[in-house]
Amino acid sequence: MFEMRIPQDAAESSPALRLVNDLIAAHQRGVDVKVLLDLRAKYDPESDAPIRDYRNGVAADMLAYAGVDVSYCPAP
Repeated sequence: MFEMRIPQDAAESSPALRLVNDLIAAHQRGVDVKVLLDLRAKYDPESDAPIRDYRNGVAADMLAYAGVDVSYCPAP
């Protein structure tokens, strides 16, 4: 798995930002893009909704907003 940490002030040359933009572009071309991110944050076992990891949060938001299927997998 890959950590897609994108700082709020990331430059266009940021590898993670370029990867996210490429995944969005592929999705817009009709490619079936699915992304699985680590869920490293603590979560509430009483809730069905995981608390997203801040490391992947910006990338996950960008991908989901573009319509890309984003899922989380608990870290080992």
